[in-house]
Amino acid sequence: MGFDTARFSNLDPECLSPEITGLDEGFDEVIANIPDAIVRAGDDYVMAPDFSADPLTPLLALRDEQGYLLQGEGGKYGQLDLVNTFGLDQASVPHFIVMGCEEGDEILKQDQDFRNAGAYGLQGAAQGVAHGEKKGTIPAMEDDEPHDELRALYDTILNHKTMGERSVRLIRPICIWLIERLVSRLEQGKEVCLCRDVAIPLTYKAMTTLLGVGTSQLPEFLEMGEKLFSAGIDPEGGARSADRLYDFWMAEVEKHHFDPKKDLITYLINAERDGERALSDEEVAVAARFILVGGIDTTWRGLSLMLLSVLSHPDQYRDVCADPQKLARKAVEEALRYSPSGFVLPRLAGRDMEVSGIHIPAGAHLTMLQGVMNRDSRRWDNPDSFDIHRKFKPNRTFGLGTHACAGQHLARLEMVTVLQLFCEHLPDIKLAVAPEEVDVRGFGIRAPLRLPVTM
Repeated sequence: MGFDTARFSNLDPECLSPEITGLDEGFDEVIANIPDAIVRAGDDYVMAPDFSADPLTPLLALRDEQGYLLQGEGGKYGQLDLVNTFGLDQASVPHFIVMGCEEGDEILKQDQDFRNAGAYGLQGAAQGVAHGEKKGTIPAMEDDEPHDELRALYDTILNHKTMGERSVRLIRPICIWLIERLVSRLEQGKEVCLCRDVAIPLTYKAMTTLLGVGTSQLPEFLEMGEKLFSAGIDPEGGARSADRLYDFWMAEVEKHHFDPKKDLITYLINAERDGERALSDEEVAVAARFILVGGIDTTWRGLSLMLLSVLSHPDQYRDVCADPQKLARKAVEEALRYSPSGFVLPRLAGRDMEVSGIHIPAGAHLTMLQGVMNRDSRRWDNPDSFDIHRKFKPNRTFGLGTHACAGQHLARLEMVTVLQLFCEHLPDIKLAVAPEEVDVRGFGIRAPLRLPVTM
């Protein structure tokens, strides 16, 4: 779906070309000192351990028993208790979970009736607020014109063409440096974890370079970003992190006024809509805060899960290595379907509706279980199998329609680039443990806690 980017006529995405620096021993030290505590799932501690490790099995059983669209009562769906990670009232507001692709598509396509504003609860409220006041907003928390205008600005830089060019200039050099570092560590007999040694540093370095800030604060950014995204289950921690990140970006905005660069902060400061600034300084800080966290948090987890899915099937990894230009994209799309990092997506019913014969009252909250929707046998044959050779059908990991993820092109390109370079440089890489021994955790956003590999 396209948005009217022409209103931002003074912007030239070609001017957004920050120079990659700091791929050196200093960054190596930053990577080596990533604390174990931040390689985790933010909502793991509020989940039953078995459910956090494997939400799919009980949810698929619930779907098969009670259907693809199910109303809960007080957070209970059948015999299954689900924690609402958005911090929404589950007692007085009707809640539904959506587990079918057809039902999900019907809801996601009707953006006039199923709304984003308010759907993210406390988690969403934290995104635009700092120090108790609303400072700005982001597209995911808005509908209609406010959403469309912000999304149009984001799309001037996050569209597929621009991201494709940026993958060559930005993502590929970082990937090559990380792979060379990975090979060196393996040759020295050191342990290598693809979360810590590839996924986190790649997404972090790419986003901080794009935004024009240094790399020394990696652990702090990761911790604050996770807390900001977990404001629905820890509102106080989310608010503190929102304030700290906002203050950091406000200071960066002020610096960029006096020392403009070819980075995203300068780009957003200069953005004009119909001859006037599109964003105030405060709104630029809110946008940068969201872009940094959104570009790292779900993406490093998704990249790790993609590598886990592919390397758990060595025969299919060999197939990709034999023809990476053709099969890397297919493997990434299958991994996004099979094991997405973003497992849930919320909506609010704007009016009384009926979906698949089920009445949805106005004001009802719906949780789209993307991880379950991607396993719908009505859409995919043998959906519980990982098969890069299956006939391609779009998955729902990045949503659908007006509110489909703005950063999906960057996320996909990072994953494809990594996989193609792995095939080129690391055709003999394999998991150092059995796939079932890799501990994957979380519900709202899932991630492996450790992904060790060897040659």
